Amino acid sequence: MAVDFETFLQRLFDSAILTEQNFSAVEEIKTRHQNVDSFIQDLIESKLLTKFQAEQIIAGKGESLAFGKYIIQEKLGAGGMGQVYKAYHPEASKLVAIKVILPQGKLDAESIKRFEREVKASEKLVHPNIIAVLDSGRINDQLFMVMELIQGKDLFELINEKGKLPVNEAVAYIIQAARALECAHANGVIHRDVK
Repeated sequence: MAVDFETFLQRLFDSAILTEQNFSAVEEIKTRHQNVDSFIQDLIESKLLTKFQAEQIIAGKGESLAFGKYIIQEKLGAGGMGQVYKAYHPEASKLVAIKVILPQGKLDAESIKRFEREVKASEKLVHPNIIAVLDSGRINDQLFMVMELIQGKDLFELINEKGKLPVNEAVAYIIQAARALECAHANGVIHRDVK
């Protein structure tokens, strides 16, 4: 569903994801375009917006892109309990991953306790093969956990791309996973979803 220039610009500004410096760049880019679609494409190519952000703004969901002190850039995945997003932390000039727990209705006390236990358990785990938890909290009845963002492919993607891995490479990955599990178990954390 297309939007006109003024609607898109208003939604973009209302989203609160642009810095003052970016406002000027957006205004300058607008002068080069007659068509809103080419304008949006130029914003994406200029790295002022991501494709995901543009889609959310067009759909009228731009206000969900400013999540506390984080700016949502793209959706990385979803599961039964919630969704994971790539986000930017402007104060730290850092990309992070945010896991947002999506409640089925109102958050009940048990869901909150379970989430808090997961955060506390994760924060105890400091290991090169375990993603670090950087922050957590609650915004507008949504529980969230901020983690370091790891760039690259997961093992499933790697196997789909390369096919069968050489034995020494497969063993190296298994050793890394085993060392991470050893760290977790040493800290009293039992991982119930190892694949």
